[in-house]
Amino acid sequence: MGVEQHAAFISQPGDLIGCDFVGQVTAMGSNVPTSEVKQGELRWGFVRGGVSKDVGAKYRYVATEWDLTSVVAGITPAQAASLPIPLVTAIQALYLYLRLPQPFPEPSPDAKDKWILIWSGATAVGQFAIQLAKLTGLKVATTASPKRFDMLKAWGADVVVDYRVRHASCTETEGGNR
Repeated sequence: MGVEQHAAFISQPGDLIGCDFVGQVTAMGSNVPTSEVKQGELRWGFVRGGVSKDVGAKYRYVATEWDLTSVVAGITPAQAASLPIPLVTAIQALYLYLRLPQPFPEPSPDAKDKWILIWSGATAVGQFAIQLAKLTGLKVATTASPKRFDMLKAWGADVVVDYRVRHASCTETEGGNR
């Protein structure tokens, strides 16, 4: 299913669609702190919903709460545009759905020596979930293709298993990829 077909499938005529965006600040409401947001600045962010009569990110101009945005810095605009929804999805899965202890101000002692399995660790959501789980204090096992093992270990995975192996038995190793 293509992007346009997907949009038509999930929405009704007149709906605004899209969540993630990158754009230049062209106008600001009176409640936006000018110490935080600057006119002309390139920012990434998301709008709540995804399909709505009021807001959507797949348009030339987007209006959203200023604190749902951040300055594009140290990454490309394309990379910044891919951050919001995968990050929010990982946060929702770990802390709202699974009710894991939140990692701040420090890792939870309740998470120490406990494991979590994150399927498809090389996906955008998987990469965020691995990092958040590590911040929480968990040990992380994940699945991926072997060409992604080193990347996922760098993101914090303790064990990475080839997703194509139907029956895997894992033991923790110093290298963390068996």
